[in-house]
Amino acid sequence: MFAGASLAATWFTLTCLTRLTHLPSTQATLYTSCILVGIFINSSVPIFLELFIETVYPVPEGITCGVVTFLSNLFTGLLLFCLTFYFTELSWLNWCLTGSCIFSLLLLLFFRESYDRLYLDVFVSV
Repeated sequence: MFAGASLAATWFTLTCLTRLTHLPSTQATLYTSCILVGIFINSSVPIFLELFIETVYPVPEGITCGVVTFLSNLFTGLLLFCLTFYFTELSWLNWCLTGSCIFSLLLLLFFRESYDRLYLDVFVSV
């Protein structure tokens, strides 16, 4: 899903750069790329919550989801706070979105998941 989000965010960023690229900057291409970025990023949120729950298994699910949601809201709030001071040129936000999608994809590729809860349920309880 993050590979799709990275591609869609790159497509959106390059579409906005009409002076450097020759991609058509029509309303349909902008809407399509924005919708695809939203679909790919928002559909990965429940999968990430399940991944965090599996990774820190002995910790209850409510605490895990609460901490992840708090950190997500904290970083979003910091970004919005920075935007109140720097609001003249916002083209860097397109590159931030593309870079964060690619960076998250790279982090996911190197992440080793462990299924301790599944191991406990299947092998120990049988």
